[in-house]
Amino acid sequence: MSTQQPSVGYRAALREPVVGRLYAAFAMSVVGDYVAQGALLFLAFERTDLILGPAAVLAVAGLPAVLTGGIGGAWLDRLPRREALIGLQLLGAVSVLLPVLFDATPWVFVAAGLLGAVRAANVAVRSGAIADGVREEHRGPLLGLTGTTEQVGQVLGYLTGATLFHLIGSDAALLTDAATFVLAGIILTRLRINEQHRRAVGRDVRAGVREIFGHPILRILAPVVWMSALAGAVPETMASAITDDGDAWRTIVLISAPAAQAVTSFVIGRTEVLKRLSFQMTHLVWLALAYGLAMRFADRAPLLAAANALVGVGLAWTLGPQLAFLRHARPERMAQVTGTMIAGLIVSEAAGSLALGWLADATSVQAAYRTAGFLVLATAVVGWIAMQRTPDARALDRAFTERLFR
Repeated sequence: MSTQQPSVGYRAALREPVVGRLYAAFAMSVVGDYVAQGALLFLAFERTDLILGPAAVLAVAGLPAVLTGGIGGAWLDRLPRREALIGLQLLGAVSVLLPVLFDATPWVFVAAGLLGAVRAANVAVRSGAIADGVREEHRGPLLGLTGTTEQVGQVLGYLTGATLFHLIGSDAALLTDAATFVLAGIILTRLRINEQHRRAVGRDVRAGVREIFGHPILRILAPVVWMSALAGAVPETMASAITDDGDAWRTIVLISAPAAQAVTSFVIGRTEVLKRLSFQMTHLVWLALAYGLAMRFADRAPLLAAANALVGVGLAWTLGPQLAFLRHARPERMAQVTGTMIAGLIVSEAAGSLALGWLADATSVQAAYRTAGFLVLATAVVGWIAMQRTPDARALDRAFTERLFR
């Protein structure tokens, strides 16, 4: 055991060239990505004066994500990983420039839709690159780092995007994002990975779904991930409606969940407990309770920010399913399987954002948080029952538990 410990640390993983370059490119683009999204959320609310405005920014990514991640995953696995990642960075830069070039409200939603497509394809191809080029003992730390960085990037990006939006307008935020996409593409030009699996894959667009539902573990995790995602964007969707305490509290409410998720991801990213299915379902119960607490304080911005931080702790549960998919899906199908998952995730998040945004407009923000809590709790219960009824899932959980307490 002791001889293996150094290989699972963050620093050891980053010393591997593939890990270091994948992570550097991801870290470069993620802050700018959320700078743009933060600006688009506030811009949509300002122009529509409805919570449905920012909800729509999150929702319009659904169909493009299905096209690029789910249906297009069969072709993404056939593309060279490095060239595909570089091309996606450039496409992302073009997408965020559209609202700068065309000053009309529909272009806000066009940009959001294209960014959803780019994000889904990016995650799919990056997962394929990890499967092809990153050793298993380094995958957990890499996911922990990317999960942490994504949430830190969300915090910094939303802060910067909101600040730039309120001070000098949305154009500066979107230009910043375009620059980070280009810099990430430059970093990826030095990526070198073994792509022997890619050449063996076919073009069957249904293979990703069959791969997921043909595996005893993945067919439990996929619906649980998708169902929980219906409530995943509640903190971002509701933050725009916090106006009683001024713009500063709106921004703090917006960033509190990703900030806490970043810290939690960093803590659990290199642990064995992350691999236990029972831990993942228990983590979901925590998320449900956090939504219930946020419901109680939805009309008081400082307390809502604290409750959203607890929501962020719960949202970090998704690191476990990500690691499970890297472990159990075949490398030659990795981009297609991941693309299918991300497409479903974005569609679920989009549908949840619209439904809960409509509910908040029609009734109250408290009602939206309450509904999110009940939805996540029901998902956790169903996931736990499915796990207990699946011998392979029970055996895997027992094996990880024995390793943890050996």
